Amino acid sequence: MDDWMNGRVPTFHLPALTPGVLLREFGEARLLVANLKADDIAALVCILRERAVWLRAQPMQRVIAALTEAAQRWLAEGSPYMRTTLDLLPRITGYSRPVIEHQLRHLLTQIIPDALKNLLSENEPPFPHHLPLVTCHLSLVTQFCAGNIPGLGIEAILFPLLAGTPTFIKASSGEPLLAALFADSLSDVDAGLGECLAVVWWEGGNRELELAACQLADVIVATGDDHTIEALRRLAPPTARFMAHPHKVSVGLVGKGYLTPETAAAIAKDVALFDQQGCLSPQVVFIETPSQTSAEECAREVRTALQGIDSKFPVGSLPISEIAGLQQSLATLEMSGALILRTSGICSRSVALPNASSPPTAYLRLRGGVFLQRIEDVSEVRHKLVAFSDRLQAVGTALPEQELANLTPFFYTLGVCRICPLGEMQTPPLGWCADGIDPVAGLMSSDHQT
Repeated sequence: MDDWMNGRVPTFHLPALTPGVLLREFGEARLLVANLKADDIAALVCILRERAVWLRAQPMQRVIAALTEAAQRWLAEGSPYMRTTLDLLPRITGYSRPVIEHQLRHLLTQIIPDALKNLLSENEPPFPHHLPLVTCHLSLVTQFCAGNIPGLGIEAILFPLLAGTPTFIKASSGEPLLAALFADSLSDVDAGLGECLAVVWWEGGNRELELAACQLADVIVATGDDHTIEALRRLAPPTARFMAHPHKVSVGLVGKGYLTPETAAAIAKDVALFDQQGCLSPQVVFIETPSQTSAEECAREVRTALQGIDSKFPVGSLPISEIAGLQQSLATLEMSGALILRTSGICSRSVALPNASSPPTAYLRLRGGVFLQRIEDVSEVRHKLVAFSDRLQAVGTALPEQELANLTPFFYTLGVCRICPLGEMQTPPLGWCADGIDPVAGLMSSDHQT
């Protein structure tokens, strides 16, 4: 931790390698990055593959105990890991400190023995008093992480180790810190497991370094936009399994008997966390109501709830250029007849109620706030959702039980991976199957997946 003084925090965790370092700016923070060449990456990959035999020989109790202890050290009062993260991540990502702390604590409190064992329950025999040895025969998982949601870097470490496979992690271009800090904390608990991890950052799009990281991988996990994923797919060797997590969106659905202040508060919570930047953020909420007047009343309820939640989950900071673009987009919608309700002058916490005939795909990528779309009957979502079914991740609902049961099979045919009550969209359980991929079982199979 000596390097943490004066803001010199490393963005790397590298076994058996002492790299040259550079000081680089990320948002409003300055961090140390490793100055690596393709030969260095190739050497790291080989080192990690050699660790696979050792890792497979370890009892799973050791892995679970070390992960649990590392998480507890983060949660301990005065933890230097948590303190450093909460100081730097808001400056790096633009998210507010309360939002980041909420997400980290939600994740870390789930890293306990029972929860970790449950992630293995479908792939291993029962766990009475003795856990079996890891039986996976893969030797390396290479991961290219996204940084839009705090905590993804921690999960990138958890799942391969539970699958019994060393992992090479290329940290997100926009968030290089968290995975490296958690890897350091795990290494402090168990140096042997720490040697089964490598975390490093470089500017995205460096094909020479990316190829070196991919060339000996058994599994490649790529998270990002379509261009990034396709570029990485072309680098994957034919023997590797390629697991893609592309950009996804989520929606909400409110039945006419559920247009209440409680539902508005639930929508506000899902919107406020991560400023609509996550795949579980409800970009559009369909509200079942027979009249435009009642839809406008619902919009005002949501605006009131967003104003109330700002003290708990403050809006993050946005670049001036992005704020200007958002204001222009909202003005354009307003001129087209949409009702725009701004939240105390914060354009990124606005509520928009466009014309009922507007296609929801027209405003899915608009950052900030939430779009409500009126429907006269809940069954209308069947044709409205088909337009972007290949991009749906989750549906948050406030519906009668029978209506939800009727719609659930349809949601699954569209590729929806998470159905939950509104207000819980952003807090999935540890190990949920994003994009329909089991995060542990998917790393224990040698089958290819595209």
